[in-house]
Amino acid sequence: MAGGPKPAPTWLQNPAAQADLHPEEEWKKTPPVDPDDDGQSHAGPVQAGPRAGGGDHGRPELLRVPGRPRLRRCDTGCLRLPVKAQSANWVLEADIKGCYDNISQEWLLANIPMDKAILKKWLDAGYVEEGVTYPSYKGTPQGGIISPTLANMTLDGLEEVVKSAVPRRNRVNFVRYADDWLATGKSKRVLEQHVRPAVEKFLAERGLTLSEEKTVITYIRNGFTFLGQTFRKHGRVLHITPATEGVLALKRKVGELIRKHTSAPMPVLIKKLNETLRGWANYHRHVVASEAFSCIDTYVLEQLWRMLRRRHPGKSKKWLFERYWTASGRRHVFAVKAKSAKGVEKLYQVVRAGAIGIKRHIKIKAAATPYLPEYSRYFWERLHKKGSHRTGSLHRP
Repeated sequence: MAGGPKPAPTWLQNPAAQADLHPEEEWKKTPPVDPDDDGQSHAGPVQAGPRAGGGDHGRPELLRVPGRPRLRRCDTGCLRLPVKAQSANWVLEADIKGCYDNISQEWLLANIPMDKAILKKWLDAGYVEEGVTYPSYKGTPQGGIISPTLANMTLDGLEEVVKSAVPRRNRVNFVRYADDWLATGKSKRVLEQHVRPAVEKFLAERGLTLSEEKTVITYIRNGFTFLGQTFRKHGRVLHITPATEGVLALKRKVGELIRKHTSAPMPVLIKKLNETLRGWANYHRHVVASEAFSCIDTYVLEQLWRMLRRRHPGKSKKWLFERYWTASGRRHVFAVKAKSAKGVEKLYQVVRAGAIGIKRHIKIKAAATPYLPEYSRYFWERLHKKGSHRTGSLHRP
């Protein structure tokens, strides 16, 4: 063969062709990454919560270095990452030990910008249980409506501390939702020796500490769980799926609901199930959740079938099927017809997570707010244009 370098593959020569690759094909072309390398991946998009200060608009943001390309969604619901050397490989998963219970009241009184007398009364209010009043000597009031705001303002400024702990070239990023947060960096050493000590110093001033058992540093290929979802990178593709613990917890809750309502009217059971299933599915419908949805749907039908066999021990399988699986006119849909309070016959059917489906979320513009007239058309188009049901409108759950 003639000497000289071989031409690059077409998928590398043409960026457009690279963008059209199926994720599995792209993964096969991805060289393996050494965990000790300085990083060729990214922590991915996660939920960013409301902040008391600036720099955070209280909406889902993408973890990225300023000025760098954003992540792009691919057709299968995964996230295609920029193939750049600036991406971070390591994730500091931190947990604040008893955040609400241990915040220093002295720090709150000295730093929270509000009427100090009212704040002092809130902090000293205590709580009542079974007619007994218990005083509170530290932290924020248990169950108080002001507690989340106080805790949020206490942690305000943590992002700046994390990012200023090391030079920008270390590619440290940070995201926080209430007291749940994580930081990413290009190496484990940066997070261990620079970021974590800076965080511990910041928290100590406010009477808080990190939990030694729950605070870990994870490699992105091993995956981590944040806000009920698991983030794991395969090749150059980041997959976000419902956390296994969350799926198991939902199964336990569904099973408990069905057993509790074995002898209850069917409309009551169906309403309870739909509240639980719809809320869980709506939360996870923007990620790679088809497999989890199918698993939950199968489990619900199995548990309903077991309940019906106990409820109607003398009836045949054919009778049960015709009574509970034909009312809606669709297969695999549990439904019953019953009269409402007004005497009108109504169809009650168990919602299927798979029917809610996967709907990709398009992030709302950071500066957009429905209270400004210049953005009224923007929000109207998100709500009414064709395909707007796939854009995560503010008016949908």
